[in-house]
Amino acid sequence: MSAEKAVRLIALGSLYMATASVLLTLFMSWPGVYEGAANLVDMVDGTAERPYVTRLVLPTLVRLSVTASERLSDATGIDWGRRSVERLGGFVLRRSHAPAHAYEHSHTYGTYAVAAFLCFLGFALLLRALIRSIYPAYPPWVSDFAPIMAMVVTPLVFFRYVSFVYDPMTLVVFTLCLYLISERLIPAYLVAFPVAVLNRETAILLLGVLAVREFGVSRRARLVAVGVYHIGVFVALRALLAYVFREQPGVALKMQVPVNLEVASMGGFYLKTFLPLAPLAALVVCGWREKPVFLRKSFLVVAAPLVVLCLLFGSLGEMRTYYELWPLAFLLMIPPVAHAFGWDEKGPVPDGPDDDA
Repeated sequence: MSAEKAVRLIALGSLYMATASVLLTLFMSWPGVYEGAANLVDMVDGTAERPYVTRLVLPTLVRLSVTASERLSDATGIDWGRRSVERLGGFVLRRSHAPAHAYEHSHTYGTYAVAAFLCFLGFALLLRALIRSIYPAYPPWVSDFAPIMAMVVTPLVFFRYVSFVYDPMTLVVFTLCLYLISERLIPAYLVAFPVAVLNRETAILLLGVLAVREFGVSRRARLVAVGVYHIGVFVALRALLAYVFREQPGVALKMQVPVNLEVASMGGFYLKTFLPLAPLAALVVCGWREKPVFLRKSFLVVAAPLVVLCLLFGSLGEMRTYYELWPLAFLLMIPPVAHAFGWDEKGPVPDGPDDDA
């Protein structure tokens, strides 16, 4: 490895980790992680309310890590990083202004902080890989620094009202699946899909993204088989989770249409929700027809059902329900920004993953 490459990796690594650390602290500063129906301790213990308790990938990883660390320490009498994690947890709790009762679970919160940090960092690295894949004509530093901007913008758009503990995993898993689909690494994607389903039921929207990518490229029989696989895995896993957590309080689906219609009748809702999104929306639609077909179609097939689901079962003003759209939206913002600053002088924007369709 050359000295220049080593310096570049050190500098970029430091920037990515510093930005992810700030993002983590801001994320944990919002209500929801420490208290509420989906607080971390209840999620890790499997006692949270439905439907939150069924979104179990990140809470399960935290529980397994905490249990393994505690048992190793008790069995061997050796500190397997437990005290360091507890100190980290205390540090994060202080910086995020956690309530007093949270300090009793500093080991759990420290473990979660490490896992959520890796999710945010993984999101940035996967976004970097996607930019290099979809926009190969751009200078390499565009893909190096654009993910940092994505992390900076994330709290401005998505951190409103509440943060749920599974949100970081939603962001990284959906971006991972998007990358695997974009690169046509279908076997790896089919392995990752059940994890996405276990994390959040909106993972079924990935079927539309895959259909956009593979239509006209794969044989019809293969597309049908993959579609059957998606539906089978989704139904089986969600039915299993519903059975396992059937005794938990709460409901699997809560109809929110009356509440959302009332919210939509308030003028302040539009000012608070759409005004901050206006600049980003303008970048998404600017030069729409010249942007990669794969990104445009994928954005639409994810956005349409997400909006409907949010109207029916979510909260219109809760932007965190649209995390699945964020990597696609950010990738669509890059061409107009790159063109405005002259970063695309190497050539026109390529058609990305659809160039062989």
